[in-house]
Amino acid sequence: MVPTSTFTSRMCLCTWTQSCAMIQGNLVSAFSQDALSSVFAPKMMVVMLNNAAIGIITSFFLKMLTPS
Repeated sequence: MVPTSTFTSRMCLCTWTQSCAMIQGNLVSAFSQDALSSVFAPKMMVVMLNNAAIGIITSFFLKMLTPS
């Protein structure tokens, strides 16, 4: 099992690498097989789905708080 701090640092590194490639005009390298395989790793997909679910639930909660 990968510790959370290592997993989070890998996630940030991947995002940083793709951002730097976009700024340098080398966006194609951000979509290489290695870069995409790290983004679509099973553990990354679980984190993305979890964050999406939290966002959707939060939006429903905030919608209920606003007066009609």
